[in-house]
Amino acid sequence: MKSLNIRQRQFLHKLLLAEDSVQQILQRLRVRPGTLLRWLDDEAFRAAVRDIRRQLARRRELEVALGAASAAALLRRAADDATALTDTNQRRACVELIKLARERKRGAAKPSEPTLELDPDLVRELTDAEG
Repeated sequence: MKSLNIRQRQFLHKLLLAEDSVQQILQRLRVRPGTLLRWLDDEAFRAAVRDIRRQLARRRELEVALGAASAAALLRRAADDATALTDTNQRRACVELIKLARERKRGAAKPSEPTLELDPDLVRELTDAEG
């Protein structure tokens, strides 16, 4: 299998950082979209992209788990101190992140997209806490 060239390695490194879109990476590295398409015809490059996708998926799962733990701690503090979490959107985001982490932990085949629709009883509890 042929080895990757320097520009391919730079592109892959930027993908792994996950800070920019593919289009932004192409522009920054001055790589034409047609060049990327040619790279994608190369088995070694495709294998490297698959590996990066797996790494990013593991990182995403870790971020969700860590975020859910932080969100739970924040909600716990809010239960003790009404001034700890006064932003309704932040509170909702905390709840949604915890729900997403639970869904992933249960091993759902395809987790539902996070939504800001909350259980009505939970909404009442949260708004009563503001109140």
